[in-house]
Amino acid sequence: MENTDEAFEFYNAGAEKSRLERGLGVYSSWLSEMNNEVHLLELVSSAVEYVIKNQSQDNTFIAEVCDARNIN
Repeated sequence: MENTDEAFEFYNAGAEKSRLERGLGVYSSWLSEMNNEVHLLELVSSAVEYVIKNQSQDNTFIAEVCDARNIN
């Protein structure tokens, strides 16, 4: 993508928020319930806040903001 600022602006503005929230953390929760160590990496900080707020106490996983270009 040539203009990453445009993508950041789109997602940070919440244009996809309601559609995406329905699926945020679903697979992470499922994998965590099966005793896997799970790290959810998300570009948008509000998505991470939503996932952390809505994850159950029995099924915890790490959720953090991350830009895939900087994953080591």
